[in-house]
Amino acid sequence: MKTTNMTKNKGVKYLMLASVLASTALAFISPATADAAELSPEVTQVLSDQVTLASGVSYIDTTGQRKEIAIPTSSPVTLSATSTTISVKFNGQTHKLTNVRDVTFKNITVPNLIPFYLHGVTKVTLEGVNFQKGVDFSGMKDIQSMIVKNSTFGATDYSFAIHSAPALKTLVIDGSSLNADLRIYSNKTLTEATVSNSVLKDDANQYSNQKGFRTNYINTRVERPKGLRCITSGGMSAADIFFMNPNGSAIGASKFDASKPGKIFYSGADGVVNTIDVPAYVTVTTVNDVKDAITIKLSNGYSTVLNGTKELYFRNVDIQTHVAFTQKGLRLESLKFVNSRTRLIDVAYSETMHTFDMHASEVSQSSGYVSVYNNKAVKNFVMTDSQVKGSSGYISTYNMPTMENYIMNNDYTYGYLSTYNLGAAVLKLSNSQFDDYISSTNVIEGEAERPTIGYAPIIEAADRTHVKGDEFNPLEDVKVYDFEDGDLISSVVVDNQVNESRTGVYPVTYTITDSDNNVVTLTIQVTVVN
Repeated sequence: MKTTNMTKNKGVKYLMLASVLASTALAFISPATADAAELSPEVTQVLSDQVTLASGVSYIDTTGQRKEIAIPTSSPVTLSATSTTISVKFNGQTHKLTNVRDVTFKNITVPNLIPFYLHGVTKVTLEGVNFQKGVDFSGMKDIQSMIVKNSTFGATDYSFAIHSAPALKTLVIDGSSLNADLRIYSNKTLTEATVSNSVLKDDANQYSNQKGFRTNYINTRVERPKGLRCITSGGMSAADIFFMNPNGSAIGASKFDASKPGKIFYSGADGVVNTIDVPAYVTVTTVNDVKDAITIKLSNGYSTVLNGTKELYFRNVDIQTHVAFTQKGLRLESLKFVNSRTRLIDVAYSETMHTFDMHASEVSQSSGYVSVYNNKAVKNFVMTDSQVKGSSGYISTYNMPTMENYIMNNDYTYGYLSTYNLGAAVLKLSNSQFDDYISSTNVIEGEAERPTIGYAPIIEAADRTHVKGDEFNPLEDVKVYDFEDGDLISSVVVDNQVNESRTGVYPVTYTITDSDNNVVTLTIQVTVVN
């Protein structure tokens, strides 16, 4: 096959967008905030139900009558339950509750571990309770709804467990803190649970619920005071899954299209961005490193060796090989995949790599996993709108104490996510689905803004002087371009405040959005003079 050199030197330095463009004008990227996770209307309605009792036990019996037992908030309460009776003891009083259909425990403190085996009860609400030794709801054959609000569960082997409840339909935990395990299992009619605005300090386990069961973790902080802890669904199966901060947006929406040409961008120490054109249906067959050289081969016979590469960026390419950068001598600093498809990825032992980015891509061929580990300088791990679904299908990131930003938005992971020894980085996971488990020594909390995808567009314009009375053209000497999209001057939006007939200083603002929805804005000052 004929070998063709398809490398094209752009001859343009990649300009940092925050730099001063020979004037006081500044360009900046406008961050697009990811859609925030919110409670569904159904969950919001469930949480709005209230009882008027300040503290104690409020219940409805089988005749429909509501009854209340007022208990001072300072009084410890001993609770127990058999299959027919709830026993409530405090301040020398004992109350035996039978024929209970709906019960609320509100603003009470319970020092003992509570096993509940009560039949006949269809709804239990815990509001503002403090179960110092945890609670276990087991084998309650009639319970349909379990609502937990603003409560605290102490540290034992588990803080809160609900299992073997064959009629359970609704499970919501909101505004609560669990110091030990959360366990949800063997509830054969339960299709969904919500854990929101809460704090988990230990493992969360779910398994053997109705096929297709999901837990939605929304605005919940996952702490790791005891080291490595897990959120697990019991195995790599769509039958039992969980979501981190779901918002209804598409998940794992890869944009790889083999019928369209792709590009490989690369740059060295001089900052010049070069490209390798990859024709439609041509695949990448080799990507490997030896010392500080990267060899890339395509299925059409093209081959090249890149020396001293600082940034490597694959866009809409099909990589039919293992991407492995594991040479200590490699001085690569940034690795990006956008709208691409690949097999397994290993990035390790680098002393210079600071950023790993993947957007709208799929790690879907062969064993298909992402492993980034033992790198001395990595600060950013970013994955958005992507899917990791090879036969292994996991993401493993560890031993990178310099990590600062760990972001996953709108991602699907067939296997597990494992992270440890990532310094003080907080994992920000938004609208992402996991079929197996998350294992981490780092805090998981919050949602990240939408990151820049690929190269942000560039606006070149400078402050200028204009003569009063002359016609003002805001696009004169202005350049707007993007390495992926080319010339964008026809798409720029201009907010022109210049008054041509009056002296003064006026702002002109330019805004451009590229094909990846990166938005850049630049404002210059125009001085109108006589």
